[in-house]
Amino acid sequence: IDIYKYVQFRFLVKHSVRAVHKQNNILYGKPIAERILNRCINECEQFNEQYHRRPKLVAILVGGNESSKLYVRNKQRIAEHVGIGFQVINHLMHIAPSNLIDTINRLNNDDTVDGIILQLPLPLHLVDKTEKFIDAIRSDKDVDGHTTSNYNSYRQTSIPPITIPVVAAVREILLEINEPLQGKD
Repeated sequence: IDIYKYVQFRFLVKHSVRAVHKQNNILYGKPIAERILNRCINECEQFNEQYHRRPKLVAILVGGNESSKLYVRNKQRIAEHVGIGFQVINHLMHIAPSNLIDTINRLNNDDTVDGIILQLPLPLHLVDKTEKFIDAIRSDKDVDGHTTSNYNSYRQTSIPPITIPVVAAVREILLEINEPLQGKD
């Protein structure tokens, strides 16, 4: 479901892209973000009409990294604003790797969960297993587009199953400034 890339794109535009300069013109990110926000609201309404429920996004936080907590809170605020249900699962810093995999598997098998975010960075004792945890997320629920499957698909086809949020953000900005996309792989 594309609404997740828009939620992350809106966050990216709102907090990172204040203006883009091209040939003495200024492109403001906020109007782009507002258009995307309105698309998200419409997509959520259509999803609700079709499935009789709101789309649901779950973020997994491990440990107490304050930057990660803030980032997830901002995602939650935006998601809820557009009509996406948002749940945060907090795990203690010293969670066993098998317990984190169990959480991911439970979310993979939950039909009411449409997207999963494993918030990075992970605590030091889990960092070397980051790829294993990310690849445990079903590719169709991988909101960030970080699974090996989604990454390889992105590199090999012109239409990936999940558009990596930053790629969607850059594409939207290039389209806004009428920059041709041909040959810009």
